[in-house]
Amino acid sequence: MENEDTWQRLFEHHESSLEILKMKFPSPSLIDNPRSSIFFASSITPVLQTLSVEYAGLDFSTLRMPSLRNLVIGSPVSVPALLSALRHMPLLEVLQASTLELKPLPGDVDTRSVLPKATLPRLRTLEFHDIDNCIDFVLSFLAQITPAVGCMLDFSGAYYDEAADFNQASSVLSAYLQNYTASSAVTKVDMKLVVRQVIFRLDNSSSGRFSFGLESDFAEEGIAAHFSALSTIEVGAIKTLTLSLTRSNACHPNFRNFVFSLVSVEHLKTDLQTLDYFQNILLSPGIIALPALKTIYVDCHWESHYLMIVVSCINRRIELGVRPEKLTLKFENSTEIAYARVELDLLFPGELIVRYIT
Repeated sequence: MENEDTWQRLFEHHESSLEILKMKFPSPSLIDNPRSSIFFASSITPVLQTLSVEYAGLDFSTLRMPSLRNLVIGSPVSVPALLSALRHMPLLEVLQASTLELKPLPGDVDTRSVLPKATLPRLRTLEFHDIDNCIDFVLSFLAQITPAVGCMLDFSGAYYDEAADFNQASSVLSAYLQNYTASSAVTKVDMKLVVRQVIFRLDNSSSGRFSFGLESDFAEEGIAAHFSALSTIEVGAIKTLTLSLTRSNACHPNFRNFVFSLVSVEHLKTDLQTLDYFQNILLSPGIIALPALKTIYVDCHWESHYLMIVVSCINRRIELGVRPEKLTLKFENSTEIAYARVELDLLFPGELIVRYIT
């Protein structure tokens, strides 16, 4: 339906059994006549549980949906208006948004301290993907939400033209991490510390995967902010560590301190290049890093000429008295495996179980 009056009349009818409503329109930049706002009340859709909107012109300032469980937003929304609407969604379980949906709109108050708070006791999933150039505003929004204990946050964004506020990022990340781990400790951590990008992914036994990632030119400050937040939660139950990092990040003091706190990690997953950068910590003669480490998984894709790094690492760990039990080496094809077997089979101790896979 292209006629706006037709759409508005639709929402004036009582739909007592409607549970799912999805509205998707072209971006206003792609059409000649911008749409006016659409208004509809909870009395019209009293049992609506899922609402998905993309450039629908929906007026969130008047939205009252007490039965709503799932809200998906795919276009710009006024933050104060959305927070106001969320305060009237006590049963909301999932909130998803992507791209530029939470940028401040004309008429929004620019003072973030006056944003209304929203308590959502059943909110279990928060997903915000591809947030560009308005990260601090979105983080201010997240700071106003009190979700359910164990709520899973999946956030990714990039600082480009705006100045990065890593203190705010650390504060929001810390608050959501503490909430996420309140009911169940983290058992798996996946870290990606590469050029311009910092991503942390965590898993516990009761909730979904928690993920928080930032892209920025100020990588070192971003790393410090992430690790500052991680220091506020218990890491003693972490059993699996997946790691990808650059040489400079491997030397970052916050990273070193974090690794030395991982006393229960039994499984390490990494790549040859990262293992090379990571060796100074992993083979430190002072405090033993990852003292409980039993299995090592190394992706050797396109890096077979660095295989002696693995041999050096294994033998040095044995000298330190922390012998690994199993080593898995992943290659691109059977030719690479054949080459690796010739190079390595006689260099590993007989007690070590070695698997070559593609």
